[in-house]
This record gives sequence, structure tokens and C-alpha cells, in this order.
Amino acid sequence: MKTGNWMTHLEFDLESPIWRHLYRELAKDHTLVRYDARGNGLSDRTVDEISFDAFVSDLEAVADAASVARFALLGISQGCAVSIAYAVRHPERVSHLILYGGYALGWNKRARSAAQKEEDAAMLTLMRAGLGQGEPGLPPALHLPVHARRDQGAGRLVQRAAAHDGIGDDGRPDARGKRRDSMSPRCSRR
Repeated sequence: MKTGNWMTHLEFDLESPIWRHLYRELAKDHTLVRYDARGNGLSDRTVDEISFDAFVSDLEAVADAASVARFALLGISQGCAVSIAYAVRHPERVSHLILYGGYALGWNKRARSAAQKEEDAAMLTLMRAGLGQGEPGLPPALHLPVHARRDQGAGRLVQRAAAHDGIGDDGRPDARGKRRDSMSPRCSRR
């Protein structure tokens, strides 16, 4: 099972030159359960809560719905922390914990210089102003695996396909030519 994280899209990721090789290999001989984190990809774009606890609860709901008693859990980027929290809460269900590109503290909690804090604030401004506006403001080099950084265009497509309301859901066609404000089916947790 792969924990949901930022900038995913269940359908597009299987075609994306960035992630398709990984997901195809993982699913070749095993069942791979993936989902889009709330506010991303095909998940509901408008949600009441975006929080760490909500992300862990979503993983719990997906694991329960999959009806798998014990499974290996893959966390990528922010999914690492969510995977760790899930494993702590449910050690009997996690056979292996695989973590890639995670961090102990998010950028806003790390001890940093005033200059670094200023750079972070500028990056947030770029993200809010540019993501989904033709040329996304978030450089793909900041969030893509090293091999994928060579294909900056693919990084921009991932951003546009995965963007949530407030950062890019503007009704223009996504990477697959579908309007982002009418993507269907949408996944929701009830």
C-alpha cells in the first residue's frame, strides 16, 4: 500500500514519465493499493480539514476498505510521516515500512536562518501565484525524483493534474485534456 501524498493523481501517475515506472514495477507481482490524498488528484478538492491527523485517518480508511490484514507500507515525501504514524498506531498491520524522501521536521519547523525563512516565504508566494497558471511557479526540481528533473515538462503536467482548489483548479484542461473543475469520478471518504 502506498500512502497518499502531495502532487499525486491516480490516473495520470500511471502514464507519467515520472512515476509510471515505479508503480508498474511495484504492481507487477503484487497488489498495489494507492489513493490520492485529500485535496489532490481525483480526491475531493474541497474538504473541511487538511491536517496531519486527517491524512492518517484517510490512510486508516483506505487500509480498512482494502480489507488486507497485513501489508507493506510505502511512504514518499510527506507520506513518510503519515506512514510512520499509521505504523505506530497499527503495528500489527504493517509488515514492512518503506520510506523515501521523507523528513523529520517540515520546512516551517526547522531551525533556519532569516535568509532561509525569507526564501521559503518567497517560494510559497510563487506557488500560490503560479501553480496552474500556464507555467507553474514551483520548480519541479524541488519535488521530483532526481531522474525526473530532466523532464521539466512532465513536472509541470504533474502539478497541473494534481493541483487542488486554491492552487490551480481553474477549469482549464489538465494534463490529460480534461477540465479540472469537472474531473470524474471523484473519490471521497464517507
